[in-house]
Amino acid sequence: MSFTAEATLMNQSLVIGSPTAHWFMSIRKVDGSSDSGFSARNGQPVQNSDVAQYIPNWRALQWNNIRESMLSHSESYAKDVTYKINVAAPPDSNLSHQQVIDEFLKFMGKA
Repeated sequence: MSFTAEATLMNQSLVIGSPTAHWFMSIRKVDGSSDSGFSARNGQPVQNSDVAQYIPNWRALQWNNIRESMLSHSESYAKDVTYKINVAAPPDSNLSHQQVIDEFLKFMGKA
């Protein structure tokens, strides 16, 4: 399964997903500032090692569920040192919060 990055307006976040996956992730700076490096990744394939550059402590993240996200289903977030990551399923998904987190961890594998 291949994942692709999409930089959002003004490089506020990097949304990473796949048409065949039932979940997606977004990465943004904890302080809310933009990251000009996101634009270079726009439309590019993304590997687990690319995500690990932003979220180096991905194995030890403390996940928080977003109970009523208006944009997705079963959304959770965690903060690393400089970046924050959200993982979520599309609104029509039946995946639980933990299942979405597990899909992220499976994607990250041995990064």
